Amino acid sequence: MKFQKTIQNRLTGRHKRSFIFVGDNIKNKDILDIGCSYGWFEEWVLENECKSIIGIEPDEKDFEIAQQEAPTAKYLRGSALEIPLEDKSIDIIVMWEVLEHLPKNTEEEAFLETRRVLKREGEFYLSTPHKTFWSCILDPAWWLTGHRHYSLEQLKKIAQKTGFKIVKVEY
Repeated sequence: MKFQKTIQNRLTGRHKRSFIFVGDNIKNKDILDIGCSYGWFEEWVLENECKSIIGIEPDEKDFEIAQQEAPTAKYLRGSALEIPLEDKSIDIIVMWEVLEHLPKNTEEEAFLETRRVLKREGEFYLSTPHKTFWSCILDPAWWLTGHRHYSLEQLKKIAQKTGFKIVKVEY
């Protein structure tokens, strides 16, 4: 069987855990998915009564797949470092497994850009590889490409420095 990048063939436990983490907070909310990949989150929030969803994706192939997989979502070309939206325009922002792919030492810049477009009482959900001895050793990308993992302390420092308050952490 040939590998396919479709929602039906790619939903994993990690994706399903993301749905649970966000919960029903999405109802009637304007949502931004930074690094939307192939549209898996867009499809879910649309099925669960969000007001609107915008997916941002810099990878052209994933961008095109997302548009096919969840065509009623809105998609924009962009990145966590340059979000093409107005200030204070989004209720919820999600960034699933994106932070570690940004250029090194731009994490604070990404958090600040996220904060810029997030409404005053908005929520920011983030997932990224947790930095432990085993998670790094067992990640081939960590060895081969310098794929970054973050400790909770590192994320707390970035969050605090950029004006975010951490409310909930799950491993």
